[in-house]
Amino acid sequence: MLQFRMIRIFLIALLTILLGQPVIASEEPYQIRLTGRIKAGDTLLLRDEKFQNPGYNWELINNHKVSNLIVFALNADSVIDIKKPFTGKIRLKVEYWSQPGQIEPLVEDEVSLEVKYDTATGLAYKEQDVFRFLNGHKVKITINSIESAELGESIPGVFTLTSMVIVDRSYMTDPTAPPVAMFANEDENAASTLPAFSQVPMSIWRRTDVRNGAAQDCVELDGRSREAIRSGMDIY
Repeated sequence: MLQFRMIRIFLIALLTILLGQPVIASEEPYQIRLTGRIKAGDTLLLRDEKFQNPGYNWELINNHKVSNLIVFALNADSVIDIKKPFTGKIRLKVEYWSQPGQIEPLVEDEVSLEVKYDTATGLAYKEQDVFRFLNGHKVKITINSIESAELGESIPGVFTLTSMVIVDRSYMTDPTAPPVAMFANEDENAASTLPAFSQVPMSIWRRTDVRNGAAQDCVELDGRSREAIRSGMDIY
C-alpha cells in the first residue's frame, strides 16, 4: 500500500512538471504569392495565423524562431513565351510587426531584387532572388517599382513575388484549464487515468483573391504539403 502511494505521488509530481513545459512543437509556414501583371503600387499582406488572433493565447505560445523570405522569381509557365533575353528588377518597401502590441512596423524602405532570363540553350540564368530577414509575424510589401529595359513599359506576367513566414514554435498547456486527470483511490486494483494533452488545432486553408489581373494565394500547410513546396521552390 505504501509503495502504491509513493508511485502515485511521483506521478502527480511528474505531471505537475510536465504541465508547465511545452508539449507540442511545430514548424508552421505561411505563404502569399502575387502573379500576373505585377505593377508599382501592388501590395502583399501576410500574417502568421496565431499573431494578433484572439482565438489563441499568445502567452502560451513560445516562438523560437521566425524566418521571413521574399522571393522575386520568373514565372516558369509564362516565361517560355518570351523569345529574347531580359532582366527584371523590382524595388520593394517592406514593413513588418514582431510583437502583438506593436503599433508602428519596422521598415525596410528599399529592398532591390533582380532576375535574368536567357534563351540560349544550356546557359544558366538567375531564376529567382531572395531577401531574408527575421521576426516578422506580420509582413506588408509594397512594390515601389518594377522594370525591364528589354520588355518595355508594358511588362507581361512573367514574374512572381512571394512572401513567406516560417514559425518554429511550441505550445504551453493552459494552467487555468480544468484538470484532465483522474486518480483512483488507494486500491491497487483500481484504474487510474493519466491526462491526455489537448492538441493545438492546426488549420489548412487557402484563399484566392484576384485583383487588377494579379492573383494572390495564401496557405498554411501541413508537414507533407510543406515538403512539396520546399522541393518545388528550392529556396532553402
